[in-house]
Amino acid sequence: MLAHPLVGSVILFTRNFESIAQLESLVRRSARAQPPLLVAVDHEGGRVQRFRTGFTELPPQRAIGHAYDLDPEAGRRLAWQCGWLLAAELRAVGIDLSFAPCVDLDYGVSEVIGDRAYHRDPEVVSTLAVACMQACAAPA
Repeated sequence: MLAHPLVGSVILFTRNFESIAQLESLVRRSARAQPPLLVAVDHEGGRVQRFRTGFTELPPQRAIGHAYDLDPEAGRRLAWQCGWLLAAELRAVGIDLSFAPCVDLDYGVSEVIGDRAYHRDPEVVSTLAVACMQACAAPA
């Protein structure tokens, strides 16, 4: 199915592998497809962290928003550090893309969003999301 010419990417979940070695093998095989497949994961931290064994446990984004409320510069630094670590660990196993950060607003009413959102203030969300994205793009 992955060899079909209309398939351009694959998203991996925890259930798709049992070890880091198996994950790396899956990613290598995806890269050998013609054309090579983009390999993605929804890996934000907190409860939406698909890769756990062998990866650093990242805090939920709401915790980063709380850190921002206490000290905006410390919160921004924490968002950057989490973004850098997330990207470095995913790059190390060959993942091309993570669907992070979540830029929803935290109004406290959505069970789906829950603690995945940084904050209820869109300015704070954009500040923290930009810090995270800049870190993801930073050289390892």
